[in-house]
Amino acid sequence: MFMKVACVQFDIAWENKPANYAKVTQMLREAKLAAGSLVLLHSTIRPTTTKKIAQAAADKRVNVIDACMTAVPNVVRQGGLTFLVCGQKAFFDRAKPHLMNMAKDAVHMGPLGCGNVTKLFKNMVTASEALVVYEALQIANDTEFGLTGAVQGNSRGRPPALRTR
Repeated sequence: MFMKVACVQFDIAWENKPANYAKVTQMLREAKLAAGSLVLLHSTIRPTTTKKIAQAAADKRVNVIDACMTAVPNVVRQGGLTFLVCGQKAFFDRAKPHLMNMAKDAVHMGPLGCGNVTKLFKNMVTASEALVVYEALQIANDTEFGLTGAVQGNSRGRPPALRTR
């Protein structure tokens, strides 16, 4: 099945500037999408941004879903991409064959915008994990074992910092 797809990628740093909403609306206009076309938003943006874009598209009778991507680049290259898709179920069903050409899974999450929330939540958890690991390494670095000694295993495979008495 042939599907004309318009994909829009945002830079989260500028998403709330009014001039950029105008740019997005202009991009949608220039794409010359026919009524009934489906636009997939693949950006990590606020759900309010997605809803504003969907409203602007609806004025042209163009449909919008958010199809957020979750995976680090190496996992994507290995075929492990997952899409968190939100919007009307019928639009998800229409887009799923296209998405499955790029991903191992595409999951319908619910109404428009909830994929954005899930992706932002996932990104915050990932960032928090990185911060916890960094802090743990700083604590280990301040021990008598030092950073290297704290993370290197012994003959039983456990680093000194993780050994139980």
